[in-house]
Formats: sequence, structure tokens, C-alpha cells
Amino acid sequence: LPKKIKALFNRFYNFLITKNFYSSEVSLNIFPTRISNLINNSNCDLVHFHYIGSETISLNDIGNINKKIIFTFHDFWPLQGIRHLRTNKIKSFLKGDLKKMNIIDKIIFKKKIKNFKKISVAVLLNKEMYNFSKKSILFKRKELYLMRNSINQKIYKPLQKKKCKKELNLNKKKYILFGSATPFSDNNKNFKLVVKLSNYLIKKYKEEDLGFIFFGNSVNDKKLLKRINIEYIDFGFLKNENKIAQLYNASDVLLCPSYYETLNQMAIESISCGTPVVAFNQGGLKDIVSNGVNGYLIRKYSFTNFFERVEYILNNKKFINQSLRKEFHKQMRKYSNQSVARDHAEMYKNVFKKN
Repeated sequence: LPKKIKALFNRFYNFLITKNFYSSEVSLNIFPTRISNLINNSNCDLVHFHYIGSETISLNDIGNINKKIIFTFHDFWPLQGIRHLRTNKIKSFLKGDLKKMNIIDKIIFKKKIKNFKKISVAVLLNKEMYNFSKKSILFKRKELYLMRNSINQKIYKPLQKKKCKKELNLNKKKYILFGSATPFSDNNKNFKLVVKLSNYLIKKYKEEDLGFIFFGNSVNDKKLLKRINIEYIDFGFLKNENKIAQLYNASDVLLCPSYYETLNQMAIESISCGTPVVAFNQGGLKDIVSNGVNGYLIRKYSFTNFFERVEYILNNKKFINQSLRKEFHKQMRKYSNQSVARDHAEMYKNVFKKN
């Protein structure tokens, strides 16, 4: 089928499930693809999957691949049925208890049981997902690796805050940063909390003292931004990493209120730039944020505690200390391109040795 038809079907099905036309929370991967032919006829010895949802490759086509396969999980879709985010039925999926699955999940999960046999290695991006995979009927007998996403620490580093604010035309005393690829329409990013936070802070700060910075694809979300009661600047979709690093440096705190994050890239980049993070205590954020050191991890889902920690960072001068910000940068060295590349090279060597 043409890509446009598959994309339209995927969007329509997501809307039926989530009531959000821009959502990508579910994937079926049922439409036929011929990617296995390209792979099998190529000279490659190994295939490394990352995100394959949204009909990128059909589950049946994965079963047709005759090369060694590594699969890096970026969400819970490989472990469950159709949903990318963790569900309250995760234990049933780990056990393979088909009786407790709805009809659609059951069909897709059966396809995964059959076709994921071709996957040799699973790469997990946080400790929590690694532990789930060890219990999964789909992956517990496969080789598992705990890895990390990487960042360019030559770009994401502490810069002079005043200089960054001047170059970005930011004139407030304090700034709160929030963003992602789809920061407002993606329900998982929890923009509702950001709105509530603005209502909380407007009573405590003068207009000239505090502002919000947003960035990400917000073309379809301008109406949602009107809910923010504090002056804000929306930088929209940014490709320039140097400008993104400037935003981190110009900000006083990064918000990560997502319901779940496998490994939040923004949190890593922000801390590497010396800017603390406030997030809920879940998923990969538990591996990134050192509670009380480079940010705060909030008990799920205590909004009041979240707001209080944001306010504490805004009012605490220690977080703008340049030496402390440089220390944050050092803490993120394990996420540097060089470190992550070495780990992957070692994994590939081990995989080929066992072949």
C-alpha cells in the first residue's frame, strides 16, 4: 500500500483509540511491507531496529528477515500489544496471558510471539525497562543490553547565561523551559501540568521576573498556548543544536512532567548544559536525574510537590553557580557520543563473536 494510505490509516486508528488526531500512541504494523527483501538481498550482516511503529515494517515482514537482528526499545510497544506507552496490563503482557488481552492486542501479540523469534538481541535504554524485558515471554531468553542515548557534549555544555539571554532577546530575570517534538498535543508530555504551574506561579512572581520558553512543533497547537497565564516565548521547531543549547543555558529549570519517558534526551542535554531538571520519578528519568543534586524527582503524580520544587530552584542561587553547572556537565559524560559509541562497538563485537 502507498505510504500516504498507511499513514492516514495509522492516524485514523490512533484517533479512534486516543481521541487525539495528532497522537501516535498505538501501532498495529499489519500492512504488508517488502523491507525484508531489501535487507536479505543486501550485503549487511546485521540489522539494528530502533523505532519501527506507525507501519514502518510489518510484523510478518520481520519474520522474513534472515539476518541477525538487534532491537533498541524506545517505548513499551515491543513488550505489549498495540500501545507504545506502558499500560496497567503490563504484567499480563510480560507473562503472555492472552486471556487478559482485548481482541486487537491479542492478535498483534500473537504476531509478535511468532515473528520476534528472529530478534537475537534487545537493547534497553533504562534500568526499569531492562528489568521488565528480563521477565517478558517475548525477550527473557534473548541477549539483553543496557545502553544509553548519546549527546554531543561539545555543543551541550555550560555557557554564560547572561550572554545567551541577550542573544535570544530574553529580558526576564528567570525562565522556565518546556519542549519536545510535539510538546502540546502529545498527551504523554503532560502540558496540562505546565498550564497549572503557570496558574500557581503567577500569584508569586511579578511580570518582569518570570517567563516561559517553549520549543517544538507547535503549528497545530497555538490555541493550547493561550492557556498559559505568564508571558512566554515560543521558538517553534528548532533544528539548530547550538540554539537549543543556548535555550538550556538561558533557562533556570527544565520541566519534564511526562507520564512516562524511556530516556528523555532533553533532560540529558539540559543537565549537560548545567540547567537542573524537575521530573516525575519514572522510567529513564530515574537514571538521569540525581534527586537533590542536578534536579528533583517527584513522586508520581504529586503536582503540589512538583510546583514547590520548581519554585525552590527558581529562588535558589546555588543552581546558577558556574562551578556547579560545570559539575552537572561532568555527570553526563557517560552520555557523550564517544562513550556511547564505545559501548555499542563492544556490543557489536560480542554479537558477531556468538554468530
